[in-house]
Amino acid sequence: MLKSHIKSKNLLSSFRLAKLYKSESLKPTHSNSKRATLSNQQPDANAAVTSELFDYHLLSRVSGLQSNNNEQENKELFKATWLNAINERLNQLKQGRIIDSYLYNNVKSTTISEKSRDESFSYLLLPFATNPTICDFYTNTNGNAKCGQLFMDLDALAGRIAYRHCSPAEPILVTACVDRVYMLSHLDNIQNRNVVLSGSVCWTGKSSMEIEVTATSFDKSIELPQEITQDFIKKCPVEHEKILSSTFTFVARNPETHRALAINKILPTSEAEWVDYKRAESHNIAKKMKAKQEQNENQNLIANSSMTEEESKLVHSLWKLDSIVKDNLVNQATGKRIKDNILFAKDTRLQSTMLVQPQYRNRHSFQCFGGALMKWTFELAYCTACSVSNGSPRFLSLDATTFKAPVPIGSILHLDSKVVYSELHNYKVAEEREEDKGKEELCISKLQHLLPTPITGKEIPSLKKFTVSSGTILQIKVDTRVQHVQSKVKKSTGSFVYSFFVPNENEEGTIQKFQQDMKFIDKPGYSIVLPETYSEFVDFLEARRRYQETVNYAEQQTRSL
Repeated sequence: MLKSHIKSKNLLSSFRLAKLYKSESLKPTHSNSKRATLSNQQPDANAAVTSELFDYHLLSRVSGLQSNNNEQENKELFKATWLNAINERLNQLKQGRIIDSYLYNNVKSTTISEKSRDESFSYLLLPFATNPTICDFYTNTNGNAKCGQLFMDLDALAGRIAYRHCSPAEPILVTACVDRVYMLSHLDNIQNRNVVLSGSVCWTGKSSMEIEVTATSFDKSIELPQEITQDFIKKCPVEHEKILSSTFTFVARNPETHRALAINKILPTSEAEWVDYKRAESHNIAKKMKAKQEQNENQNLIANSSMTEEESKLVHSLWKLDSIVKDNLVNQATGKRIKDNILFAKDTRLQSTMLVQPQYRNRHSFQCFGGALMKWTFELAYCTACSVSNGSPRFLSLDATTFKAPVPIGSILHLDSKVVYSELHNYKVAEEREEDKGKEELCISKLQHLLPTPITGKEIPSLKKFTVSSGTILQIKVDTRVQHVQSKVKKSTGSFVYSFFVPNENEEGTIQKFQQDMKFIDKPGYSIVLPETYSEFVDFLEARRRYQETVNYAEQQTRSL
């Protein structure tokens, strides 16, 4: 039966790709042998964006997709439409049953076996250099890759990997946690690069698994092999650059009992795989211990572990800095702010509200796709960083994010972002102008002695590759809440924490560089965001600890390259 599913998937994908590449100039130059040519269990760029079109081989009731004019037959080709899904749920409710997934409603098998990492390996080719249509779809205003779009692809690919590992069983698999997404190098000039997203399961528990997904960039002059394998990605004999590292945690549930489902065990077959397995195992043990600690009434890190002596001094310095800024930030005569790059955390807040439409549903039809949540929260965080810095933020990392509750299709999603931490990187004091000498105007250079000691060092690989080496590190926290359309109750669904580097000057080629001579455009500069209330001080210390973890992670990644 699985073989027929794969055959269906291949024919359906081929038909859709044929429609995408109508002109000869847009045909892909990369054909991954027989398996990849037919898209055998490999999503293409457009499919990954929409959660792989809900796995075509499961959605179709026929063995293949042929172009025809028969309306009835065409209706049968795509089974999991939103209307079909909600009608089925209503029918099940009338019978007193609740279904969590329209397609995955039968586990098929409960047999547990051992599988290697190669068996779950999957990849996604993003042919930016050879396909201008896909390249344009992934390009942001500065001509670089859209990180939000890549996040959707990462989550979709991780889902594909999870199902390959669990086969022949077909449980309900959902993203429980994004452990980290870290940029090793930035993907600039994407029109000259081809990128391969690839990954496999590296650790399994009883019903959960950790999946590692990386992004590797190749110059357009490099001819990729006919079939990309895990061994090729690891050893990579051709010139390449690893640009991104990420890990996801997926959990499996039995669609019939609604309880956790035991999954296949991973069997490491090399020393490197055993190292990855033990690292992931230790990480998951630490996560469980932390989750137990956070069951206390106050779920903040500061409540679970007391402040260090250094943190106590830091809070005191920031409190003194608050007093100085409050007395000097506003011109008493005009009521206008003296400096725009010194802000309080409360003044950095941005909000967004949206209705979650069916087009963003996951493969189970009734909940929002996790990759879409990552994209929306990233874009709001990016806007927050822009409004604070007047610059062009560059993404550094997404910290551990737990999906506390699902976001149902048709619900209202509330996003609330603010800056929780700022740090000056390679701060350089500008020479004082003649007309400014003798003035008592508030400036960052006069406050620098009260600022926390910077954490960032040479360990952050991506920072060393910017043309502008000095700027501001900003950490943005985006809280998400979901609300039923017929209720006033708003339930927290999780928090996403993004770190950005904002160069002190606009880099060549950015849209800000082109526009900064316009009167309404401010030139970027160093930025300070200060906590003011007790909860903001707690957020600040939590964020500083998280950023220290990011620097430590960067050191590990640097050593492994």
